[in-house]
Amino acid sequence: MIKLKLGNSEAFEELYQSMIDENLYDVYSNIIEELLKSKFWSIEGNDAPRVNWQDGDDCRKIREDIFKKSGLYLWGYRTTPRYIGITTGRKTEGSFSGRFSTRYIWQKYSQCELAQLYVKKDEVDIIKCFPKEVQEWYEDSRKKGTNYTARLRGAADFAEHGINNVWFSLFPSDNKDKIGELEKALIREANKWNINHGLNRLINKQHNK
Repeated sequence: MIKLKLGNSEAFEELYQSMIDENLYDVYSNIIEELLKSKFWSIEGNDAPRVNWQDGDDCRKIREDIFKKSGLYLWGYRTTPRYIGITTGRKTEGSFSGRFSTRYIWQKYSQCELAQLYVKKDEVDIIKCFPKEVQEWYEDSRKKGTNYTARLRGAADFAEHGINNVWFSLFPSDNKDKIGELEKALIREANKWNINHGLNRLINKQHNK
């Protein structure tokens, strides 16, 4: 079992090989249990594998070498895994830095920023749980052909779990074909792990059956 540290590719390769060997659940269990017991990354030089989202900007600046890479990432809350995703083939989202900038952290309407604006209400339409400014942004984007419903749902989940306790971990790989292949298999096994430990299902919709 490797020792987890921020952005070490060995963890990705171990997960990928276990998928081939058909023992992905067991290997993921070992990795996630070590991850959930780990400390958090800090600006003082801590190389811990989990990063509180509020430290994400500092982490990106200091460990630019990792954020330039592609790979798989995991979002969680305290000791609960919540979402597994990958960098995409889009030009602006082919690295951790690009993917997180367009979706999660560094933009005005990124998921973590939206989570801080969320107010839980007895509403069927989740958009009504956000301020008018966000509603207008959402509708304007939808008219232009971009639907941000998944981002709003993710923001609501982060908010309801407590956005200050949300963290992420990065698992880089140089092989883009491996990244997509592992994501599909890992989401299913990670979801089983959550269920087996009495936790809510991952918020992934794709491959989550």
